[in-house]
Amino acid sequence: FMKIEVVYFAYLMKEWDILFEQLDYFKGTELYNSANKLNLCCTISKEKESALRDIISNKYSKWSISNVSYENTFEYPGISYLHKIAQEDTYYLYMHTKGIFYFFPHNVKLRKLMHDKLIKDYKNCMGYLDGDYDKVTCYKSHGGFCWFNFLWVKGTFIKRLSLPSVDDIKNRFFYEEWFKGDVSKVKSL
Repeated sequence: FMKIEVVYFAYLMKEWDILFEQLDYFKGTELYNSANKLNLCCTISKEKESALRDIISNKYSKWSISNVSYENTFEYPGISYLHKIAQEDTYYLYMHTKGIFYFFPHNVKLRKLMHDKLIKDYKNCMGYLDGDYDKVTCYKSHGGFCWFNFLWVKGTFIKRLSLPSVDDIKNRFFYEEWFKGDVSKVKSL
């Protein structure tokens, strides 16, 4: 029996269009029905949190709001939650609101590509994790991290990582380095 969880980090201090784009896309996939749990972690203002909770419970009820931060700590709410729930026998998709800071037309294409390869074709991704790979992504670096932090991992990989303190975070690319590993163990689609 395979356990599948999704941890989606959403930065919601600006607009929410990308959030709805991604949640709507996800809702129309097989993975939406196959996942055991869908976790939404976010950075949001206290004033807007109740509106988000209402929207999620009314329109996206399979998602649970799992971790909320009121200050920008980049992807820490999602990463810390992923680290907290990691179980060895579980497959995890980690994703985020790619392009929320900089709207470029290529970000829309990039999100679509990552959605298609990592969400639509999720069984293929999990198959690679059952083989010799620790991570599956669309773009890997020569240094062993996954560009854009859209990736599949097993809990066994996450449990090997120590969670940094929120005080260690220096920039928004911090978690690409945190997910770093042996480049030969990263499958790029």
